[in-house]
Amino acid sequence: MGLFAAGMERDRRRRGAVTRALVACGQWSLTCYLLQSVVFVLLFTPYLGGLGASVGDAAATGIAVLTWLGTVVLAAALSGTGRRGPAETALRRLTYGFGRSTPEAHRVV
Repeated sequence: MGLFAAGMERDRRRRGAVTRALVACGQWSLTCYLLQSVVFVLLFTPYLGGLGASVGDAAATGIAVLTWLGTVVLAAALSGTGRRGPAETALRRLTYGFGRSTPEAHRVV
């Protein structure tokens, strides 16, 4: 998926809504990954949602696909602001320090 989205990134004229959404998910990949992990913990662990023992493989796969689609839609909707995801911003601040954490430094080019 990432290679497909990267290839489509080169030709911006042919970029459709699906490609833009996949590119946004790639730019927000850490945030999407963490959000998916939180959803899976909430749904599948026995002490919270408890679905892990009660749904089959097909249903679990369906839940995973819907969760992924939800994160793609969320990333596409929020990337229109031109900002990085919250997890990407936090990682950048931890890596480079707080001195370079101006809003302009967090804009996606």
